[in-house]
Amino acid sequence: MHYDEMTFFTHQVDGQTYGAWYRQLAPHEIEIMGAGFLCKTSYAGCDELSVARSVLEEFVRMQLRTGGHLRALDMPDHHDITPR
Repeated sequence: MHYDEMTFFTHQVDGQTYGAWYRQLAPHEIEIMGAGFLCKTSYAGCDELSVARSVLEEFVRMQLRTGGHLRALDMPDHHDITPR
């Protein structure tokens, strides 16, 4: 993996799908970016995707507990006028 390459991923939390990006900064260090957050974390013994999903889930759960307004990827956009 090239260190500046961003990888998009999704993760389900309580039946809703959320997405973010991650990239490797250095061996055993990644950066995770999503709507409203940016996090750099070190890891060992796990793959980057598992760590990124764990960080995203922790962020989503914290936002839901504190009344934050997150929009899951599978929630309809209220501005979308496409017939269903």
